[in-house]
Amino acid sequence: MATEKSFARILVLCHGNINRSAACEAVLRDLHPTWEIESAGFVNPGNRAAKKMRDAMGNRGYDLSGHRSQLVTQSLVEWAQSIIIMDNPNERRFRELFPWPYQTKKLIRLGSVRKLNRIPDPGYMKRDSDEFNAVVDLIIKCSREIGGAFCANLSGTTPSN
Repeated sequence: MATEKSFARILVLCHGNINRSAACEAVLRDLHPTWEIESAGFVNPGNRAAKKMRDAMGNRGYDLSGHRSQLVTQSLVEWAQSIIIMDNPNERRFRELFPWPYQTKKLIRLGSVRKLNRIPDPGYMKRDSDEFNAVVDLIIKCSREIGGAFCANLSGTTPSN
């Protein structure tokens, strides 16, 4: 039987790696501290997580203070066994940058655990608005659920909802 230590490496991608992917990474790391998890984006490496996301996640018990955005690279893609994406533009950009054989990587939409095609980008929402808070909560819930689904795949069981 597989253990948490033997779990595959996960790469979480979004546009800038300062909101959605940073939050998802923090949730997955908190739930599964022995898993290997990285997050990345397609633009502007070296940035901190957005202040409104740092604050919102901090209020929910997750620390993004040490997060710095990084670009998705060929070495990260080769390292990852599963890649979590947020929406169609992320998937298109990934496939443009990393054509075959990298398209055979397991791409998983974060929202798929709730039958959603995309996780809205909170970068375009007002801080502390109902919409922003709902998206932050959605990222946390989907991250927890996808983490549970990965665990179920390890043990050969089906996750409970």
